[in-house]
Amino acid sequence: MPINPITGGRIEQSPVLQKAVQFTRPANTTQYTGGDAVAPVTIAITAATNASPIVITAAAHGLATGDRVFIAGVGGNTNANGIRKVTVLTVNTFSLQDEVTGAAIAGNAAYTAGGTVQPILRMADVVPFPGGSGQIVAVKLQVRNVAVALGTFRVRFYNGPVDQIADNAAFTLLDANKLKRVGYVDLTILTTAGAGSDASEVVALLPQPLPFVCAAGRSDLFIQVEAIGAYTPAASDTIRVEVTIRRDQVPNLSRNVAQ
Repeated sequence: MPINPITGGRIEQSPVLQKAVQFTRPANTTQYTGGDAVAPVTIAITAATNASPIVITAAAHGLATGDRVFIAGVGGNTNANGIRKVTVLTVNTFSLQDEVTGAAIAGNAAYTAGGTVQPILRMADVVPFPGGSGQIVAVKLQVRNVAVALGTFRVRFYNGPVDQIADNAAFTLLDANKLKRVGYVDLTILTTAGAGSDASEVVALLPQPLPFVCAAGRSDLFIQVEAIGAYTPAASDTIRVEVTIRRDQVPNLSRNVAQ
């Protein structure tokens, strides 16, 4: 078992781990231009109860309990809007909680019309405790599409959630998010192999790891994907981003070697 050279204790967990996030883009083949966001499908909201917590109706939302989402455009019951945590109730409904505290989000008026919900791309527990740090050492991006010959991507990292940009909309770098921005990794063209393949991928091993520090009270990271070059996607492509992380802190580091 490896020994920590500073403490002399056994290292009982590897400092390296992998995290992944996967999403499905919209059911269209609209061409991306350089600088467009590549993002999860946006789902229409049809109801938002004036209750605590607010219960959202969005047909076939596909969310899971604990997901973070970006809700915008809800009329009347405007407390629904913002970055929220969800608890799934049915395939068509979910309730809203505060993204940090988990407290119920209460309604502030009757729902009138409109609204959309979009998943936020979150990697949970990238460090062993809130405020921990580490380095991103590798990034892999996979697309369920063999025809991404011209597709190149930029993966942006944040230490807190930011408003999700809609797919095919121009990516905007906002000054308001400057304290959350960790940095980005540019990927080369995706490749595939074999006549029977149905996916493409690219792997970037970073010669200079990208350091990060999780925000106070947080142990997660968030990503957004941006198209660098123009390409035409397939409808409802599934995109998966895998990240290899070297943690600066590892739980259960110290156990006296001489026992």
